[in-house]
Amino acid sequence: MLFFFYLFFMKYRILILSFIVCSFFQCESPNDKFQLIEKVFDTYGTIPDSLIKKEDWYYKDILDDSIPGISLEKAEKTILKNRKGREVIVAVIDGRFDINHPAIKDYIWENPSENLNYRDDDGNGYIDDMYGWNFMGNNNGDNASTVNQEYVRIVRLYKEHFKNKTLADISQEEVGKFNLYIKAKEKLEDELKKEEDKLVRLNDYYNTYITAREALKFWFPDYNYNLETLNQIDTINNPELAPHVKEIKEVIEWGETDEFNIHYNKKQNDRVHKVLNIDFNDRELVGDNPYDINDTIYGNNQVFAQANIFDHGTRVSSVITGVFRNYSENLKILPISKSPTGDYYDKDLALAIRYAVNKGAKVINMSFIKLFSLNNQWVLDAMKYAEAHNVLIVSAAGNLSTNVDDEIQYPLDKDSIGHEIVDNFLKVGGSSYTVNENLRAYFSSYGANDVDLFAPGYEIETAFPNHNTYGFPLYHTDSGTSLSTALVSGVAALIFSNYPDLTATEVKYILMDSGIAYTFPVKVPTKEDKNHKIPFDKLSKSGKIVNAYNALLMAERVSKE
Repeated sequence: MLFFFYLFFMKYRILILSFIVCSFFQCESPNDKFQLIEKVFDTYGTIPDSLIKKEDWYYKDILDDSIPGISLEKAEKTILKNRKGREVIVAVIDGRFDINHPAIKDYIWENPSENLNYRDDDGNGYIDDMYGWNFMGNNNGDNASTVNQEYVRIVRLYKEHFKNKTLADISQEEVGKFNLYIKAKEKLEDELKKEEDKLVRLNDYYNTYITAREALKFWFPDYNYNLETLNQIDTINNPELAPHVKEIKEVIEWGETDEFNIHYNKKQNDRVHKVLNIDFNDRELVGDNPYDINDTIYGNNQVFAQANIFDHGTRVSSVITGVFRNYSENLKILPISKSPTGDYYDKDLALAIRYAVNKGAKVINMSFIKLFSLNNQWVLDAMKYAEAHNVLIVSAAGNLSTNVDDEIQYPLDKDSIGHEIVDNFLKVGGSSYTVNENLRAYFSSYGANDVDLFAPGYEIETAFPNHNTYGFPLYHTDSGTSLSTALVSGVAALIFSNYPDLTATEVKYILMDSGIAYTFPVKVPTKEDKNHKIPFDKLSKSGKIVNAYNALLMAERVSKE
């Protein structure tokens, strides 16, 4: 009985302590006139189309605007109106970063103890880490862009050792490794077949496109065509040109560019011949031993390398800076680069977390997942290091639309037997703008035990790098739990900025406990039932969507305890 009381208290201690303190003392402040949004939404709602089409829906308020946003606008007009806050550093561990993009350039962290002079001024072993560090490069300025999936590394590592063996041949001490190898081998075989088939189709499409371009070269020697000029070609008297004109018109209508098609074709080739290739040495360029956690001095300072191709870090960072749009002086983004394509190495992530902590980050954003892990203990040790230094880690639930309670995804704050070992880690799912059965973004993974809360992740405006391979403008809407994670990181940073005395654990539970509860059923399709539904509040540990307004109100009350 005492054990269950302890669990209950640990989960809801923020609310319990706040209630006790304010029952015996006057918890008065300028914000006491503002009330928590405590309504539980148990039925579907309707949203006027005029509101849905508004920009920044994810900043709206469910009561004032009928939109399930994070109530940032409401917080800005009330709680934050006369507050100044302090500077807070958010480390973004991701691919590469366009540090000169107008959405993030004024927020980029600068190392106060370093100069660009080819020397290690701050003595941390990383030369000229003026704007962060790239763990996927070498000291010659070369940068690795593509690495294996973790299951490929597992197969490569154990292939010879377990060759032609069955479970009956394995000692008890190696059963775990053998089962991991078999699972990874099956995953690799399945993925390789799918991706090879996809590559064949893509090559056929790409060759058709190139053939069409060349067939029209007489009319367009510089390939400078558009729908109007293509319509002027006489395909009646030149019927052999009709399929080529049709092909190019479809490409234009889809918004594809030559650069996009070339990039996409290369990306798929790299996936088959590098990412899923057990013979591809993805660490040769970097030059370290990825399985030696004590081999720490490697990489370079080029967090911006090939940022036009690898845009994820820029997009994620821009969502965080968006939360601080009216408080830009209070936020710094610390870019830390890991592999932009393929799965991160556990060593890279562990060292990146430690680097972020040592450089003063209060929040670490990790908008990525992987399905296997060879050395998760190194990451867990780094999480403990972050917890000891009062740093919150915010991670994505992923876009596989799976129950992560059943299908483990990394990074994870649990050990090999399922024990949660840190209390400074949040995993975030993605929600949409509809207050109905589609509230869970259709791609978002979920889990009543391993996902902590949800945040908007559908049709979010993000920044795309200059000269990006998609041909997108500098700002373009995007979706994914990566962006949900970034919003939560932004709200967490707002709390730390205004209430710096709070611990990472307190901020974690404030974010979870202060969210808005939605209890109606939402679509969670299964293989057996595409219309399967689950109450939204059963999709995460908190059952809520993060709310900046509520979180800031609760943070003020908790900070006075």
